[in-house]
Amino acid sequence: MSRLKWIVITIIMVGLGVLLVPVNAILVSQGTTITYAFLQNDDVFSLQWIHSVEKEAWVENFIVDDQIISLDSTKFKTFGAGVPTWSEHSTEVQDGWVYMQIDRVIGAELVLRSSLMNDYQLIYQKKRYPLEASNMAYIIEAKQAPLFFILWTTVKEMVG
Repeated sequence: MSRLKWIVITIIMVGLGVLLVPVNAILVSQGTTITYAFLQNDDVFSLQWIHSVEKEAWVENFIVDDQIISLDSTKFKTFGAGVPTWSEHSTEVQDGWVYMQIDRVIGAELVLRSSLMNDYQLIYQKKRYPLEASNMAYIIEAKQAPLFFILWTTVKEMVG
């Protein structure tokens, strides 16, 4: 085989190898399908949705520490169904939002369901990613994943 063919084969093999290198990632999946994958260079993300009873926006802020997800804080517009009436942590009202510190460990994965009325969105590094309504739960987790998953999310974002 010629030297040029060996160089091309080597470049292809190294390129494929790099795509399979595991990196710290935040993954959003449904069943066995990866919906989004983000390089974990930021340890915070948020979920925003419309409360099904109050019909107001709700935002929960999460922290990832050593692949464990914790609910750090929440903000919402009105007290109502399912809304905590107090917290042992700080609570304040600012710009029409109630801000509440939570500090609750969720675990290795966060499971949620999205419906048409809730308009769930994942917010990561100031970008919004829709979580379409589905009968199948979304699972959000922080773990090692091939670099290819992150690149696939980036390509979908550029095309989409």
